[in-house]
Amino acid sequence: MSDTKVEEEAPEALQWLFDMLDCHDRLLDREHQMRLFRLAVEKQMHGRQHCWTQKERLYMALTDCELTSPEERCDLALWSSYTLRLAELKDINKQVAIRTEHLQRTSTMDSDIDDIREHLYEKACNMAIDHFACAVPLSIATAKNPSVVLDDNAGCCPICRNSYTALSTSNVDTDTEDDSRMEELLDLLADFPVRIKYCGHIIGKACLEQWMVIPKLDEHKYDNRTCPMCRVEIEGVDAPEMPQGLRKHLRKDAGAVETARELMQGYDVDLDECFYLILACMSEEIACEELLAAIGDTDKDADVLRAQLANLREEKWAWGFSDDGLWMQLRAEWMGSGVGAASEGTGNSG
Repeated sequence: MSDTKVEEEAPEALQWLFDMLDCHDRLLDREHQMRLFRLAVEKQMHGRQHCWTQKERLYMALTDCELTSPEERCDLALWSSYTLRLAELKDINKQVAIRTEHLQRTSTMDSDIDDIREHLYEKACNMAIDHFACAVPLSIATAKNPSVVLDDNAGCCPICRNSYTALSTSNVDTDTEDDSRMEELLDLLADFPVRIKYCGHIIGKACLEQWMVIPKLDEHKYDNRTCPMCRVEIEGVDAPEMPQGLRKHLRKDAGAVETARELMQGYDVDLDECFYLILACMSEEIACEELLAAIGDTDKDADVLRAQLANLREEKWAWGFSDDGLWMQLRAEWMGSGVGAASEGTGNSG
């Protein structure tokens, strides 16, 4: 590369270097920086300098003990920035802005954590089925069961006969109609199809919850409640196995531990109910996403469902799920467990 080209691009590399150092100073604590530097030194001690990351290479240049003056170390760091073409990476200032926004959002959520936990307590008081039933994709709930000659339950709850997705077709032009439309959407969410893990039957959630509290007709004959569609017991039996890793997360993650402690000590919620709250959040998120994909055809419909998803994100954050990696893994495991989960032929009628 010509000297002229170097002179043209060197200022850009220098600015990137200063921005990087400023970014580290503002956003990384000293422990984080020392850990990064320690890893780079360990690689050097084992002759693995070629494995240095770009950040590690930059740090080693800035701390090279063979260079006696800060100016020499800065020159070497600048040359590293230039030769590695770090200036061609994403604008570091943009990354700082994104990170700063995240920190501000987290700070806001910190101030709202008491409200979130109060909401979780209210949910815990009303949970009845979330430990043994999970929301299912609408494609499964609306499929006809090939083992039944006439499957009238496809696409609707077998108890109340209401459709899982039907909304009125009236235009939402007035405040009254707007409120009515929102109520319809919330009703669909409340009665979204869930699969009972003990037997595989799919029933609207609200109807199943109601089934769990109405007086039993043959209490002398059946000690525990059974599935509304069959005689499989859904009460007084061991809860289905939860996703692997969920117990570990609730035991290891600082945010999850703190939320569980607050609920257990401040609201008298037991540990199992903490797990069930997370499972309930998974089901509700599935329901919102499925309905958003199926009927979120107007801005107002979509806004209602997105608002519900935003509330669920706050719950996930309170339980220590700051990103979707582990969360989606555990959610898929929970949705895919239980009787009938592996077969899309599992219908409402059994």
